[in-house]
Amino acid sequence: MLIIHGGLPKTATTPMQQRLNARATALQEIGLIYPQDFRTSDLVAHHQIPHEIIELSSADGRAVNELLRFLEQNRDKTVLISSEAFTNCVSDKFLKPLQQFLQSARRIMPVTWVCCLRRTDNFMQSMYLHQVKVGEVKSGIGDNLSHRWHWLPRLL
Repeated sequence: MLIIHGGLPKTATTPMQQRLNARATALQEIGLIYPQDFRTSDLVAHHQIPHEIIELSSADGRAVNELLRFLEQNRDKTVLISSEAFTNCVSDKFLKPLQQFLQSARRIMPVTWVCCLRRTDNFMQSMYLHQVKVGEVKSGIGDNLSHRWHWLPRLL
């Protein structure tokens, strides 16, 4: 089985990914693989897969094909990949390549998508506070939100 963790950002995905990474060897001993491959420079999340789908607008990139080969080689195991960037694929522009990726994976093994959500107001507040923390925004929350309303109605 392939389990895709694709929750919204700011839903405790990073601590979960860090824990899965720290326990990857122990998990593998019980048949759950949290692959080292396909992770980006943070070394804990598999952002490489959704980023490739987004960058290429295709499910036919090198990383996706390597993941599919990896799944073929591990049909008898449970493989878990995690990236909040998968939620960025749930859009008009990237939904078709995401669906193609999921169909290709389903031909190899069952696929389950786990999506962590949170109330929209809490999500927006958390995103704003994160942007303030890392210096991306210096305006008040009202000004910041006024620039985000255009995509909020389409959020999932």
